[in-house]
Amino acid sequence: HPNDALILSTWNGEDSEELHRLSPFADAILLNDSPAFAGDHSRNCQIRSTLAGLAEAKRLGIRRVVKTRTDSVLASPDALDRLDGALDRWPVEGRLRRFMRRRIAFLADASWRYVPYHFTDQVMYGETDDMLDYWSAEFQTEALTILSGTDSVLDLSRSGAPPECYFAASYLRRNGVDPVSTIEHGWEMLRDGFAAIDGHALDWLWSKVMALVE
Repeated sequence: HPNDALILSTWNGEDSEELHRLSPFADAILLNDSPAFAGDHSRNCQIRSTLAGLAEAKRLGIRRVVKTRTDSVLASPDALDRLDGALDRWPVEGRLRRFMRRRIAFLADASWRYVPYHFTDQVMYGETDDMLDYWSAEFQTEALTILSGTDSVLDLSRSGAPPECYFAASYLRRNGVDPVSTIEHGWEMLRDGFAAIDGHALDWLWSKVMALVE
């Protein structure tokens, strides 16, 4: 993607030689202070680093942004065009039109169909302003209750234990939509404001999956 800006949002204390090696490939490298409390599954780190990257994209005048991870690759040269197609083809519907400019696209491969609001952030694409709103989640301030093996997938969503559910529920709640954590409501939100994209359409490559296969 030689014509697209690349922003690396990482941490103070990273290996300086590695950052120097990467610098020719990035339009900006952001060094963030780690949160005092990382939160379960490091969700506070996800919030801080993502918001920093999105703020830089906004400063650079970038209208749409893909949020991804340093251990994955969108290998298709048409990946961003295909993501644009998802946003441009289907407008936001229902009550989500009150606060969403466009749909937010996410990777179907790493999302859970029967856990409400489990929209993965491994690849997430949208208008920069929408993404800033989505990621302006509250920091987790204390450890979450540990669920047992008998708890349902709905309990899992309601607990906020999966960061994906935590981020989506926070986004809905802050915009006046009650995340009731039923499968029906999760699918309604998906239908009206999001777009699930198959990884094959993007030639998505994730090193963790490769390691499992090997």
